Amino acid sequence: MAEHSDDHLTVHEAAREVARDIAGALERTDERLRRSLRRTPLLDNLADWRLVLLAAGIGLVVGGLARLVFSPLAAIVIYVVVFATVMLVIAGRRTGG
Repeated sequence: MAEHSDDHLTVHEAAREVARDIAGALERTDERLRRSLRRTPLLDNLADWRLVLLAAGIGLVVGGLARLVFSPLAAIVIYVVVFATVMLVIAGRRTGG
């Protein structure tokens, strides 16, 4: 009959420790992920549908006027630049940045 020593873990105890270690690692990873995904005011403003519509409208007007002067590809590039600029400027002002 084998003697039980306090220095050695049984298979059952080792399996429980491994499960605890994995659970702890998952909890720490989950918390780090949750902290990294917290939304900022700028991201909240960028997701505002009214801001998207305003930026799209301004981009369409400027892109349409650019189409009268430039090629269709240049007008699309101008639209994208105007849209992104308006989105960032308005969202930045709304957050106080």
